[in-house]
Amino acid sequence: MARANAAFATPSAKAIPTDCASPVDLAWLATEYHGNSEAELDALKGFSRQARSCLQVLGSGDLQEIRRASDLLGAMAGNLGARRICAASERLSGEGVTAESIALLGASIVETENFILKLCR
Repeated sequence: MARANAAFATPSAKAIPTDCASPVDLAWLATEYHGNSEAELDALKGFSRQARSCLQVLGSGDLQEIRRASDLLGAMAGNLGARRICAASERLSGEGVTAESIALLGASIVETENFILKLCR
């Protein structure tokens, strides 16, 4: 089984502010998973796999599928505290599917996935 990373040590409320600069709010994630680092790691890995699939859909050009993938991704990101992806997904839903909203969501996905991959090392 995967080894728990030190990054999953339960942080104090003072250590990470609520407007967390990292792509995933680890303090919120620790609270949601009651400090179970194994479950946190599994959830992050699963999210990363799903996010990669959604990223492929963003390049498809099918507006309905892009909207659907964005909504799914936004909901999943909300469950993990990935606030930047949530914000980008909400923007795409609000403004509609534009090149700018797709680019913002794609960049948020890549940034978050890279962050998750670093945690999993």
